[in-house]
Amino acid sequence: MISTIIGCQTATPVLPDPIEIPPLSAQQPQRPTLERLPDNASEALKTQTLNVSRLVRYASDWEKFYDLAENYYLTVIQIIQGIPLDSGQ
Repeated sequence: MISTIIGCQTATPVLPDPIEIPPLSAQQPQRPTLERLPDNASEALKTQTLNVSRLVRYASDWEKFYDLAENYYLTVIQIIQGIPLDSGQ
């Protein structure tokens, strides 16, 4: 029994090749700077319209970023699973 254990060799672990994951190319949208509303009602309405426009654009930028991040995540999963990127699975 002892001779059997002494005669065994430890298997050399085979490390897999490292997986190359591309970085996420998109950046999170920058929060807009909103203008303070003036006391004049007419100017305040114009300024508020500008602020709302900036916030709508900001929300739209987040939707685009989310779509890019989701596609990036799915690409990383395909790379890890070994699925060719052009297969569309």
